[in-house]
Amino acid sequence: MANYAEQLAYWYLRLNGFFLVSNYVYHQVQEDDEARAYNADADLLGVHPPHYYEEIPTRERDRHGRVHYLRAPLDSDGWLHEFDHRWLGAIVEVKGSDNARSVDIQRAFSQERLQISVHRLGLIPDVEEAVGGLVNGHRFDYGEGSILKIVFSQVSFEGPWMNILLDDADNFIVNRMSSAQNYLAKTGSRYFFPSELIQYMIWSANRHNRQER
Repeated sequence: MANYAEQLAYWYLRLNGFFLVSNYVYHQVQEDDEARAYNADADLLGVHPPHYYEEIPTRERDRHGRVHYLRAPLDSDGWLHEFDHRWLGAIVEVKGSDNARSVDIQRAFSQERLQISVHRLGLIPDVEEAVGGLVNGHRFDYGEGSILKIVFSQVSFEGPWMNILLDDADNFIVNRMSSAQNYLAKTGSRYFFPSELIQYMIWSANRHNRQER
């Protein structure tokens, strides 16, 4: 079962338009400096299509009492707009502990693991070029898209990866669920979301909205 940090990362990315694979297994990984092989996993692999669009209906009554559904688009987090109309792949490591170490993140993005992940994402045929660019950098750009290394963490970690703090992921989800256009629609359908955490966050956002009325 995913821990709370992995669930926050998952739902942050899913609400931003990613299709995701959780806990993708690396079978018998052999690191460059290790003689033995072992099993490991990627916390998340994600693909964001180039023309992602989502809207939410809001039910309102006009002055004659007739019901109308007004539809408004949902906006992605700001950094994603750089990748509008491009394919975007993400290789994601989640560190929920205050005691996480940069060396563990570097290991999660080893050349061997990156090669397996890029193959699994299936976005480009020239995997070696992409892996070469990602070993020492946070992104690899190609004709129609990009591939990113993303770390979700409790504290900030400097390194060749994009770092999203869990606080920021939490704030995005809460703001999405508590927006005027969204929380009424999501409240009625919260049990369709296959996660107790996101169901609670939807319910909690609705509770705060009721209290502020």
